[in-house]
Amino acid sequence: CVACHEDKSKNWLEKKGLWLHTPAAQGRCVVCHHAHQSTQPFLLLNNREKLCKECHVGKKCAGNESHAQNANQCLVCHNPHAGINKMMLVKEMKEERSKSPIRIELNAQGNDKD
Repeated sequence: CVACHEDKSKNWLEKKGLWLHTPAAQGRCVVCHHAHQSTQPFLLLNNREKLCKECHVGKKCAGNESHAQNANQCLVCHNPHAGINKMMLVKEMKEERSKSPIRIELNAQGNDKD
């Protein structure tokens, strides 16, 4: 995958000082993406929010008040691959898809990895 999508590789993201989503850090793109074809956008295996909920359940997600108010809208606030910290918030770093390669824009928020 990272032969074409270098900006999703562990080395590239770590050089930028970013926190990596566990599947991205482990190079396990196929946890969320089909390598060649899908009926979903971005070659996803399933609807985006269903994919998030396959791993992210419990107090941190469903039990969080702001998450309860925005159920099924994970990617409105969170990036799926990397972020400034483990919350991977869009307001701190916006991951945008352009034609090729995918471009990442960092906002001036620091890069503490807590």
